[in-house]
Amino acid sequence: MYAPRFLPTRATTCHRSCCLLILSCYSLIAVTTARAASPRVVITPAPGYAITWDGNNGGFFSPDSGAGPSNNVALARNGATAFTSSDLGPLLNIAYHRATNLNDGLYGNSHSWISANGVGGNSDPDPFCGIRFSDDTFATPVNLSSIAWSRDNGDTTASDSGCGGTCTDRTLGTYTLQYTTVGAPDANTPDTGDDATGWATIGTVQYLSGVEDANFTSYLRHRFDIAQGGSPIPATGIRIKVSNGSLDIDEVEVNPLPDPIPPIGNFIDIIPATGFSISWDRNEAIYSTPSSPAPAPVNDASLSRGAVAFGSSELNFGVHFIHNVNDGFYGNTHSWIPDFSAHPDPAPFIGIRFGKRIFIRNIAWGRDNGDVAGDCCGGTLKDRALGLYTLQITTVPNPGVATPEACGLTPDGGWVTVGTINYKSDNVTYFNSYLRHRFDVTQNGNPILATGIRIKVPSNQSDIDEIEVNANAALERSLVRITNAPGFNISWDGNDGQFNDPATGAAPPPNRALASQDTVAFASSELGPLLNIPFHRAIDLNDGLYGNSHSWISANGVGGNSDPHQAA
Repeated sequence: MYAPRFLPTRATTCHRSCCLLILSCYSLIAVTTARAASPRVVITPAPGYAITWDGNNGGFFSPDSGAGPSNNVALARNGATAFTSSDLGPLLNIAYHRATNLNDGLYGNSHSWISANGVGGNSDPDPFCGIRFSDDTFATPVNLSSIAWSRDNGDTTASDSGCGGTCTDRTLGTYTLQYTTVGAPDANTPDTGDDATGWATIGTVQYLSGVEDANFTSYLRHRFDIAQGGSPIPATGIRIKVSNGSLDIDEVEVNPLPDPIPPIGNFIDIIPATGFSISWDRNEAIYSTPSSPAPAPVNDASLSRGAVAFGSSELNFGVHFIHNVNDGFYGNTHSWIPDFSAHPDPAPFIGIRFGKRIFIRNIAWGRDNGDVAGDCCGGTLKDRALGLYTLQITTVPNPGVATPEACGLTPDGGWVTVGTINYKSDNVTYFNSYLRHRFDVTQNGNPILATGIRIKVPSNQSDIDEIEVNANAALERSLVRITNAPGFNISWDGNDGQFNDPATGAAPPPNRALASQDTVAFASSELGPLLNIPFHRAIDLNDGLYGNSHSWISANGVGGNSDPHQAA
């Protein structure tokens, strides 16, 4: 491990052997996980077979009525027949969740199959669905090169969808892919392990729980390429065994056309470390403006909040200083570049010290997210962004340049890796590496406690204009809309659930609105008196207690309309 020229050699030496071992192990884990484009997808091919996934996610999706797949050999209109171990539809006396939905050429819940176990039953001990390509027992086998399926890949218009739009459930589990060369296979074809006499296994694909994001959305369509000894697999039929009888498949496709949208994995790879998650919802260029200056929103990494930037080196050409990464402005002239000139930096990094412990929910950065007029070279700069970024955190007091890598996974000892994000290539439509991107992060499903963050950048040619921590994701996603009246300002920093306490007597912090401060609550109406209950009254608004039994609801709360202007 290289010791940056500002890092004490003794500290580096002390941690060298331990950290090299950890990083080597992490690298091996990352390579294994990278066989699939998301750690939520575990692919296990049988010996002699290959199953690969390039990260395609939701190809051919459409919210429109009639949404369906591309032409493929599994379609009923091409002579293929679907069969299953059992169907839920007949049990519920509904027209869907039947075998025929598997290749009817239509996406959506109301065109999907679920086994008879789908509502908690256990009548089907080995649920599966399958497609035979011809009813002719002497038909020539099809050369299988890819298989695709989904839970709900479109048609949000159906009134009987049952989900109010796209259904996102019934996806997690193991899908076992099988094939046979038996003539006209069906539900009675045995599982022999030999394709000449019955079903043989190609391998398994497991969908794990986690955040649904641009890298993997479990309920959308995914195409998996398959091979035996590097060649397509001759077959008269395919079968998918599901580990859970409640799993739902809306369409099975065999040898479909190439996806119309390239997989996001062509442009960006995200690999979280064990115990962490990093997700990206494809946000890009939020807050970007060509105006000069181009302000970044205040966040926990901002200088104005007391955060301090540090780095392994800086270029010092009169611009590109370390302190630029949290000065509150986007643009090339407000960016940092490591030293690649006077003393080339072989291991560049940039970091933020918060001055206290905070919980990190997201991290964002860009290379040039605005200020066209202030930039050189005629406008927005698109270089110096591609490559591998390593995100790290620590809980060491006052972290900085001298803080070492942690020996193990304890951030109290130094820097612990959250994961890596590899900016692989640019695409004007799908990914522009130089713009701002926000990544949501968790540790074991919770925000990450830290006193500082560090980003190891791809090279000493890299450039970052602003680092943001805990940007207001709800505002970015338009989940909350704030409209200010003339002359007034309402702002929200993204705080969410502070002071939450499951214990009896959960209470807010001291504040001026409390009744104990002689403040009086009032309301346009109350539900409590109408229901003859002691709560849902105005006095609950400032009684100093959280919870439903200490809350206010207007008189309209159970469907009434006596209060035309509800207010409290």
